[in-house]
Amino acid sequence: MILWATRVLAALILAISSAAVLAQDTRIVFQVEQDAFSIGGQQQEAQDEELVIWLRDDAVRHNQGDSTFIGLFDENKMYIVEHSTNSYIEVDLPIDILSMVPEEARPMMEQVLGQMDMETEITATDEEGTINGWEARKYIVHVSGFMGMEMEHTLWMSTDPGVDASRYNQMISEMAALQPGQGEWMAELQAIEGFPVLTETVTRVMGTEFASRQRLISVEEAEAPEGAFEPPQGYSRDDFDLMDQLGGQ
Repeated sequence: MILWATRVLAALILAISSAAVLAQDTRIVFQVEQDAFSIGGQQQEAQDEELVIWLRDDAVRHNQGDSTFIGLFDENKMYIVEHSTNSYIEVDLPIDILSMVPEEARPMMEQVLGQMDMETEITATDEEGTINGWEARKYIVHVSGFMGMEMEHTLWMSTDPGVDASRYNQMISEMAALQPGQGEWMAELQAIEGFPVLTETVTRVMGTEFASRQRLISVEEAEAPEGAFEPPQGYSRDDFDLMDQLGGQ
């Protein structure tokens, strides 16, 4: 659950966007670095990889490592693709997490939802700087909640990239709905003007502390590859298992 939560929380930070409109597909590339850490017997090696996002009018592709999320909003579908197992999961949008568990388990899930709320404190600073050619302003975001988790984000936000990520925000909202407690604080983040050109995060949970960094490398108009917004050919479809998603990511 912790590894899934940190992945989703990191993704949520990237959902903050400006209001510009781009007519073609948009390719956004981030460089993502994360320290190695161990939590509850789960080992996570250090990472240094690209996060590539494709935006289209009614579709979004979010690709990092072995996982791809594809949102098809004209079809009210989202695909969670795992390339390591050549498989994918299909879920209906909008996501209703309670409907994904048996009726007899819903009271317990409602209790879980109540325990996993996150609190957010956003501080806008007067500090400005240039990140990879983009003029940016510094924000500090402190998030705390479930199991004593604390995340301190240093965000450098800029309107220079000219990204309209409204559809991406929508998909991230649906991704957040799969992780109890994330939806409300993400809405607060979306009130920040601009797009994140640099995010530096320190996470503290269960006596462990580790850092991660996400730097915007490029934003360009380009045509997405054929098949970018559908599960790969030959991949098998798995059934959605909420507890597996919470415990196995």
